[in-house]
Amino acid sequence: MEELLKYIFVEDQLTIALLIVKAKTNFLVYASLGPHKQALLDIAHKDFAKLSRKTKTQYLLQFGNPTKDRSLGGIQQKFLAMLEGRYQVELTHEYLFGTTFEHKVWNELVKVQSGRMITYGAIAKNIGSPKAYRAVGSAVGKNKLAVVIPCHRCRPSNGSIGNFRWGSELKRKLSARETLSQRSIYYT
Repeated sequence: MEELLKYIFVEDQLTIALLIVKAKTNFLVYASLGPHKQALLDIAHKDFAKLSRKTKTQYLLQFGNPTKDRSLGGIQQKFLAMLEGRYQVELTHEYLFGTTFEHKVWNELVKVQSGRMITYGAIAKNIGSPKAYRAVGSAVGKNKLAVVIPCHRCRPSNGSIGNFRWGSELKRKLSARETLSQRSIYYT
């Protein structure tokens, strides 16, 4: 079986994002961050090749044009708004990656409001597995939908910034941007 996926890039002052959308549904299925487009694309090809072996589905990645495809343009604009911390928007997404437990963790992360933080332990407690904070940390690290599943809002209970698939410095900057954005909303 084959599945066509379209990819686009979103560029921001902090980073570049690679977005991958399922062609037949226009659901976002992958979002990755980094400084180099080709490196992001190479990693995505590896991730989808691994997924293909698991699901027996061949994922075909094709460049999408957001200026010609209005739905891709809309996804690009919504993601940029999320990335810039301007406001919390809903982007329709689908989990192609992850286990049932990881999906529970990611669904809990989506509930964390922009500018707020949560600990791995609090997520573990919220999903009914209070002792599974390490498993929660692992699930957070396997997130393939950067910003949409806001893993940058999750921290260890010791108050440190913690790890981030796309780098701790970017996590710090995304968190600071959201906090600043939320403050400006209250003062305008």
